[in-house]
Amino acid sequence: MNIGLLVVFLLGITWTGAGITVTSARRNNCSIRKFYFIGSLWASILLGIYLFISGGTGDFTVTKLPAIMMLAAGSLINGIGQATIMLNLKSGGCAFVYAIPQLGFIIPFLYSGIFWGEQITVLNLLGIITVAIAILLVVPGRQPESEKSPEFRRIMIALTAMLMLGVSQIFVLFPSLPQNAAIKISPITSSFIIMMTTTVCFAILIPVSRSNHKIEIRKLLRYCFLWGSFAAASALILFWAFRLMSLHGQAGVVFPIACSSEIIIYTVFTRVKLKEKLNARQLISLTAIILGIFMIKFRS
Repeated sequence: MNIGLLVVFLLGITWTGAGITVTSARRNNCSIRKFYFIGSLWASILLGIYLFISGGTGDFTVTKLPAIMMLAAGSLINGIGQATIMLNLKSGGCAFVYAIPQLGFIIPFLYSGIFWGEQITVLNLLGIITVAIAILLVVPGRQPESEKSPEFRRIMIALTAMLMLGVSQIFVLFPSLPQNAAIKISPITSSFIIMMTTTVCFAILIPVSRSNHKIEIRKLLRYCFLWGSFAAASALILFWAFRLMSLHGQAGVVFPIACSSEIIIYTVFTRVKLKEKLNARQLISLTAIILGIFMIKFRS
């Protein structure tokens, strides 16, 4: 089980790498639509090559069709949720509106205890609540003081996006559960399906920006290939983590712990590399996130 937890933390690291690449691309005025589309396409190519070399194409059978459809549906719902977040943020970059959808991991966590029979103690519930509150505090703490409070409509859109992200995580988790061994497919096949569907989502759903993005094509491709490499690695590690943690009845903690770890690592990176200052509220929130992770993971 300790190995599974280490893999989950590794997932948080690769997600952070992807997030840092996105930040760098934005700072260099990259077209987000082109960036995500080319990056996810590159990730699909990498995973496709690995899939072909490893012989994982044998998973594409009629008996595995339910798992393939669930993975594709989960990725599609996630893509719609991400597009909803971006559209919502176009009305104004309120960090609070961005933070709400990040709490989507609460949904699979609770769902795993109610419907999959995974053990959830009072301490685990307190842990997830602690992390959720801390995220809502630490992310908005990064926005300018002059930024206006979000409108009620934008908060409702953010909650809808959170629901979509949470439901997508349930769909993605489901084929990896031990009780679904008959339809279980390999992590590499699962990763390839997810990234291919994501590529289509980014091509269709993410709106084309009206602004004039002037950036050297080689620099754009460098960011895209770097993000795509992180995305491919993250997808593989994600399903590896699912498989390991589900053996111990803890598949529902993968997203909460990985997301929390990403926020901690990313915040530390911005403090060290980008020289961003952390206020007292952010420091307290980060400490609360770390405490919440241990509370979520602890089993009596």
